Amino acid sequence: LQLCSVGELAIATPTLNGDDPSTARERQLRSLLPPNSWLSWYADWTVHTESPLSFHVFSSLCCLGAALGRRVYLRWGFGQLFPNYCAILIGPTGRVMKTSAIDIPTRLIRDSVICPVFADKLTPEFMITALKQSGHQFIPAPEFSVFVNKQKYNDSFVPQLLRLLDCPEV
Repeated sequence: LQLCSVGELAIATPTLNGDDPSTARERQLRSLLPPNSWLSWYADWTVHTESPLSFHVFSSLCCLGAALGRRVYLRWGFGQLFPNYCAILIGPTGRVMKTSAIDIPTRLIRDSVICPVFADKLTPEFMITALKQSGHQFIPAPEFSVFVNKQKYNDSFVPQLLRLLDCPEV
């Protein structure tokens, strides 16, 4: 499990060739992507969108994790370790276009029928039932507070969700 927060990387970042700091950060991040890789392809594919490259990198890794599903694992001790990738995109509302970065892999997964795509609001019971049927799914949640709401009947949802992030064998 890798849980990553991505937002404004730094307020005071050195510039390259007189670029503004955000352009310099984008170029620095782009230079770290392996050439001829999934990440490089995805970065090229989303280059003309509004979201920052960092959001697209983490969104593309979530897409890749959904494609792997539970078909790939490592033997770990007495069991199996399944890949699980979760990302939380954090940034100022309306400025960094988090939803746009989430919508692109969601459409790709849905159109390619890689795995079921859940709604951003669901009950714990529905999620557990659907998981038993499909084995894995992609859950885009543009607003995390909507996904994990504060209604009383949802008290057990967060502990169940955290347990599922451990990727149990069943």
